[in-house]
Amino acid sequence: IAIKKAIGAERYRVLMRRDQVLKICANHRIASDTKLKALDGSDRSWVWSTPADFSDGEAKAEQLAAKFRSPEIADEFRSAFEECVWKVSDERDPISKAEEVAAAAPKDSSAPRESISFAEKFRPAEGSWTCNTCLVANEAELRACRACSSPN
Repeated sequence: IAIKKAIGAERYRVLMRRDQVLKICANHRIASDTKLKALDGSDRSWVWSTPADFSDGEAKAEQLAAKFRSPEIADEFRSAFEECVWKVSDERDPISKAEEVAAAAPKDSSAPRESISFAEKFRPAEGSWTCNTCLVANEAELRACRACSSPN
């Protein structure tokens, strides 16, 4: 099991493969409302739910579980997972968020603004491609998917 961070963004993805056959059994983003729960009767297992798991090639809601070799490893996973949930959440102080936005705003308001349509803002980059296995968008220079390593 691995927690992958998106390049240049505060987005995280859980990628898990089965032990011996290495088939992908979990491939989803960590959302701000994701709750990690201990599996009853075990100090080495964690359970969580996701609304969109792409391990079978299409998005579907799943409840997932992971069992670790030791309680220490399970606790390390819990700490890393909860840190990712905290980083993607919007529970920061609204005043500090407003200050961040004001600091990032251009100082010269007299300069004309370039008008960009909503669709244009989210258009994929020139030459980028989407993986047919896990539906992750990849940069043009990548020859294999950054999430599941499937070839382009």
